Amino acid sequence: MATNVILRGMSMKPLGMMAKWSAFYPVSGAGLCCMRTAAAGWGGNDVGRSRLFSTTTPQNHPSMMNVMPTTSLSPSRCPPQYLNKPIMQQQSRGIATVGLWAARPYAAFDAARALLDPLSPGTTSRRSPASHHFVIQIGQVALTVPAVLGVGYLALQLGQKMSSGGAFQHNYFMLFLYLVMSFAPTPCFQNLFADLLFVATWLTVTYFAFSLLPELVLKDHVFTFYLLAFLLPIFPLAFSFMPIINTRSYLMLGVMTPSEAFVETLIKQDVKYIFGIAGSAFMDALDLFPIAGIRYISVQHEQNAVHMADGYARISGRHGVCAAQNGPGITNFVTALQGCYWSHSPVVVITPDHSSMQTGTGGFQECNQLRIFESMVKYQGHVNNPKRVAEITARAFDVALNDKGPTQVNVPRDYWYGKYDFTIPDPIRIERGPGGPQSIERAKGLLMGAKNPVIMVGGGVASSKENIEAAVKFAEAVQCPVVTTYLHGDAFPQNHPLCAGILSYGGSLGAMKVAKDADVVLALGTRINPYMKNPQYGLDWWPKDAKLIQVDIDSRRLGLTSDEMATGHTRVSFCRSGRVTVPVNGDVRLFMEELTRYFTSPEGKRAAGQLLDLKNINSRLSRARAYATEWETRLKALTDDMKLCQPGRVRPRQALAAVRRALPDDTMMSVDTGNLSALSSSYMPEFVTREPSLIGPGMWASCGPAFGEMIGAKLARPDRPAVAYHGDGSWMMNGINEIVTCIREEIPTTAIVFNNRQWGAEKSNQVNFFGDRYLGTNLDYHPDYAEVAKAFGAVGLRCTHADEVSDAVKAAVDAQMNDDGKTSIVEIVCTRELGDPFRRDAMALPTRYLDKYKSTNVDKYSPTGQPTDM
Repeated sequence: MATNVILRGMSMKPLGMMAKWSAFYPVSGAGLCCMRTAAAGWGGNDVGRSRLFSTTTPQNHPSMMNVMPTTSLSPSRCPPQYLNKPIMQQQSRGIATVGLWAARPYAAFDAARALLDPLSPGTTSRRSPASHHFVIQIGQVALTVPAVLGVGYLALQLGQKMSSGGAFQHNYFMLFLYLVMSFAPTPCFQNLFADLLFVATWLTVTYFAFSLLPELVLKDHVFTFYLLAFLLPIFPLAFSFMPIINTRSYLMLGVMTPSEAFVETLIKQDVKYIFGIAGSAFMDALDLFPIAGIRYISVQHEQNAVHMADGYARISGRHGVCAAQNGPGITNFVTALQGCYWSHSPVVVITPDHSSMQTGTGGFQECNQLRIFESMVKYQGHVNNPKRVAEITARAFDVALNDKGPTQVNVPRDYWYGKYDFTIPDPIRIERGPGGPQSIERAKGLLMGAKNPVIMVGGGVASSKENIEAAVKFAEAVQCPVVTTYLHGDAFPQNHPLCAGILSYGGSLGAMKVAKDADVVLALGTRINPYMKNPQYGLDWWPKDAKLIQVDIDSRRLGLTSDEMATGHTRVSFCRSGRVTVPVNGDVRLFMEELTRYFTSPEGKRAAGQLLDLKNINSRLSRARAYATEWETRLKALTDDMKLCQPGRVRPRQALAAVRRALPDDTMMSVDTGNLSALSSSYMPEFVTREPSLIGPGMWASCGPAFGEMIGAKLARPDRPAVAYHGDGSWMMNGINEIVTCIREEIPTTAIVFNNRQWGAEKSNQVNFFGDRYLGTNLDYHPDYAEVAKAFGAVGLRCTHADEVSDAVKAAVDAQMNDDGKTSIVEIVCTRELGDPFRRDAMALPTRYLDKYKSTNVDKYSPTGQPTDM
């Protein structure tokens, strides 16, 4: 329905005619948008607006919002000062031109867009950016096609009338100009095509206007007003106050505030989401995020902001970004950020700092933020001059992706302001190679002489779908068994015939036996840390006499294996050959592709020697299959053993097996730290999708990251189920509070809480080393986590029997993936059964020397490895 505009108290006839023309276009909100802009120019304040119009449309109606577009799909954006306030407040003389400029189909489009924009003020829509952009494109097409047809038709009619000498009313001519102006780009000038169209439009207008000027000016003085209004932008020097010209010059000069330069740099780096809690120290930049198309995810605790950024980065392969208040806000980043460092996750932390004039005064929330983060990031950019904000921000983003690790941008809170000339740097992405030619030749030589080579793949391979596919092709080319490192089961599809399983804690004994038989280990994308090589199931499995080829993109991660580790009063042996035989500093995917090409070529097949000898291939693969079968039999017996069952509680192994049966093939998983989580390595999905799917706690192993990581992962891949594994201890520490974030931000995610009422990893140490003396590890009181989830507004399900688990997990995943996606929590009430000792390498049996403590001496390990209070 058309908006009725009533003009009151107006003395200028041209202005009245302009308002009449705006009312002529019967699109809801269009005329009102025109009059809003004209009013701002006329009065420059609210008084002027109230004089100019009275309407039944409420003040907060989308048509009352800014005439200029509040969203842009191109790298070039309108300066926010033109978007956040009427464009003519400071230029009242341009009222006529701006009024007509606003009365275009774009004005109606802006009004419609305000209703559709998920980030618009006054709306609650949470449409995804992809669907939002699609809606905008549909709207542009719907408004442009009629305008194209109208211009063509009117041009034809005008040509016929002029050639026949016929007369025509000025309204026809003005409608023609009006539709032509529909093609004139907004002051954002989104691309080269728009610029060219702008020039062509004004040339056309000028030609028709001056060819008809002698006749029409004499007949109707009103046309003079229209003519001058449309011709003003042709003379930028004479009428420099015109917004169409000024905005273009503004963008060409690159003059903006540091906040704008910072946000424009984020746009250049294609940032879609930033996680954190709002703070005054960066609020000037935060205010621009909606206009820039950046969604700020408000979390419950800053540590979880980093976990979410980490999960987003590891699943998407893009930057994860987080920002929070200086001082006590960003110091909450520390625990999670150290985990990102050891997991090589490209997370960029924005740390607004205290004022540059406050340093050393002990002022409000002052601390040395650079010193705090210096050991856990690969680059620290401190903005020591506001003119450098774009440069330093861009470098932090470049380093994060190129060097695979977290980086920091530190900005004093008074450096967001000012007016400077900025150039926004383009992203720098460097090309990598497969490694040095000599290193590659040495690696080929070792492999060609190997009878029992084993391929070991880690997080570097699991980081992208392309890497995983390259690993599959390489393994098939050389016909070698493949083992995956601890909690990197997604680095190779577990159902592939060449996959032997997952190593280390809670993993496959068959995989560890395959590794133990190796004469050459090709380690791809793993630093082979000593922690991973600990004995399991009573087997010291690391192949100490094997030759080791290690391929890593980070030269600082090569050769970190150690001969032995001192622990208490003993020394635990890890690897007699502590040094890597052939270190290769290169891109793991390119390395695998290089060797695949070589060993599938006629030359490579002839030179392959023992590697591709059919007898050796059959021997090593049949042995790997036998180990796998043996382990599957043993694992089934461990899972089905009913001796440790208790009424009303589920054995952890049975719970994990039931969960695995219920999860879809394309599930993304995050496994938290703890004894139960380590046990999950034997019950992983098969990861058949061959893309990043599993996030583990890594070497840092902090408690509580899993749920936050899956929230970030869900934003990266909303089409896939996101499931977090938690123990009850880590869930209460860092998971349960973010249910609110999931519901508020509409990010449906699923958590499975294995409630065994204890800190299992630490209690395992007390069982095995301290004679079952439990101090600080039992968590006897706990709430009903399913009911708590319901109180938050999530789906809550509780299982007290193994037969209930699969159905509950399926229901929870279905709730997440349905059209109205809901966050879901499954609580599985478990027994206190423990897995293999989590850190036997880190402990020693206690021997005391003071008489009063000698009663605590322990001279042997627990015979069962299980607690006495099951």
